[in-house]
Amino acid sequence: MRWALDRPNPGDPWTRFSCYKWLITRAFGRLVAPTARHAHGRILDVGCGDRRVAHYFSAVADRYIGLDYPTTFYGQRDNVDVFGTALMLPFQDDSFDTVVSFEVLEHVTNPQAMVAELQRVVKPDGRVILTTPFMWGEHCEPHDYFRFSVYGLRRLFEDVGLEVVEQRRAGGFWTFFGQRLCYYLHHVFGPRLAWMHTSLSFMILVCSSLLERLDLVTTEYANSLIVGRRPIGEA
Repeated sequence: MRWALDRPNPGDPWTRFSCYKWLITRAFGRLVAPTARHAHGRILDVGCGDRRVAHYFSAVADRYIGLDYPTTFYGQRDNVDVFGTALMLPFQDDSFDTVVSFEVLEHVTNPQAMVAELQRVVKPDGRVILTTPFMWGEHCEPHDYFRFSVYGLRRLFEDVGLEVVEQRRAGGFWTFFGQRLCYYLHHVFGPRLAWMHTSLSFMILVCSSLLERLDLVTTEYANSLIVGRRPIGEA
């Protein structure tokens, strides 16, 4: 992993150095940004939230449609085009050229059903791009149900007939360790000492970023990405 001094995502304030989450969010950005080469046309973002990831696909999307679940959605509702559930998408078969979903799969009660729905609404020869955590703390409680290795994701995709064309990992042990330490300290310092937490977090994350370059272990990682293709002629 290279040192994370690249430009922040203008649509994601978490990538700024003033945020204690910048190391993992920049690692996530470097994971997702190259997948734009797989995307085109009419794109559906399942679990779009505040559309933090839309920035990476702006150059290839004819239309970018964001869907989120009304019960768990937080943020500005203007960022959501359609409210619905990933387990029963409110679209006809073969509706999109590309379907993306980022950090959502772990929050649904039936991951296999969700992946089957992504496969259903993407056109033949279209792509499904998905990320999910592997090592990470509980979040969005109580709606946090699963963690997936790269092999578990591959199995989910292949079981619904998606051909896996790319898989990658992001955020090794030092990214995970340093970033989780900053999350812990966020609770310790509290809002009154936020300036101290920000300064300490920056130093921790810089050290973690440098140590990440020396990490030779590939089996400990924070996030994984998978890109699947729906075969042409599939019923």
